[in-house]
Amino acid sequence: MNNPLAYVTANLQMLERELADDEELLALARESLDGARRIQTVVRQLFSFSRTAPAEGDRCLPASAVDAAVKMSMVELRDRAVLEAKLPALPRVHMDQGHLAQVLLNLLVNAAQSIPPGKRDENRVVIEGGSSTGRSSSP
Repeated sequence: MNNPLAYVTANLQMLERELADDEELLALARESLDGARRIQTVVRQLFSFSRTAPAEGDRCLPASAVDAAVKMSMVELRDRAVLEAKLPALPRVHMDQGHLAQVLLNLLVNAAQSIPPGKRDENRVVIEGGSSTGRSSSP
């Protein structure tokens, strides 16, 4: 996706320069360029997101998975709600960081899609985490 997007971005930049005298078309070119740049950011995030899976037996920080999911979901959330992450210092755990990030991303996108756009400051999506130090002996 990056290669075709690079052509689109370059062409939009050229249009932006050429349309300096036409405010309406210039605004459209800038809006399109902004959208293309957001797509480039998402593609970069997807690429790094897909590389987060640890080797079997690796211990990962849950906060890293949360960070990845938050970055990916902001496209959906930014006009709908303020996102708050309340995570204490969590210990490293045996997990597939990519899978956890995918689950969190799905939850965040679902939350965002259930909130109408606008009135961002009136809506909150909160991620909270914690840990328990011992296991319960009851089933």
